[in-house]
Amino acid sequence: MAGNWTLTPYITCQVVGTEKLAEAHGMLMFFGGVGLMLGPPVVGCFYDFTQSYDIAFYLSGGCLMVGCLTLFIAAILPPRVLVTTATDAASRAS
Repeated sequence: MAGNWTLTPYITCQVVGTEKLAEAHGMLMFFGGVGLMLGPPVVGCFYDFTQSYDIAFYLSGGCLMVGCLTLFIAAILPPRVLVTTATDAASRAS
């Protein structure tokens, strides 16, 4: 578990750069907090309906696999330049 939290700032810095590190890390913490806040009530509802924790485990495992697949696809795709220069914007406008 600790490896996840120690690698998050490093990987975030590599992805977004140092200029936007604070903003990106804040967004990661926000969405992590939303997941931590909603997880127990959702699992409780699943347990109330089924009297079993099986669906909760399958759902969390499925979400983990979707996240891993998304990150794997993002890692193998070639990087794109998202910032356009002023000359590029001016040439597109004319």
